[in-house]
Amino acid sequence: MEDEEAFHLACNLAKEAKGKVHALYVIEVERALPLDAEIPEESSRGEEILANIESLARESKCPLDAEILQCRQAGPAIVQESVSKQANLIVLGIPYKRNLNGAHLGDTTTYILQNAICPVLIWHNGTAEQPSFVRS
Repeated sequence: MEDEEAFHLACNLAKEAKGKVHALYVIEVERALPLDAEIPEESSRGEEILANIESLARESKCPLDAEILQCRQAGPAIVQESVSKQANLIVLGIPYKRNLNGAHLGDTTTYILQNAICPVLIWHNGTAEQPSFVRS
């Protein structure tokens, strides 16, 4: 899972720098709904993921703040959070996505890369399929 591996990387970097990890689970709310609308399935998923991250943080003795954030678009919300928390680094775990033009980072990742005022580190586990030049 990209989230866990990205978290381990962020945790190791934070411990080395004597810093803290701020973990966000972002729920994007459709414009047809009020921003503070209850979205039970997403909230439950976010709570489950953050509980797992909190458990991993305890195991590795990593200082952590974790929160669920509801917004219209994840990219601007993550950039704003990084500014308000005075983040030194944003670590993103991204899944493999492919479209007709090849690999695709997605709108959120692209926005963060273009607008973040701190460095951005992307953790990607690799492709769903092995390229033809790789032999097992």
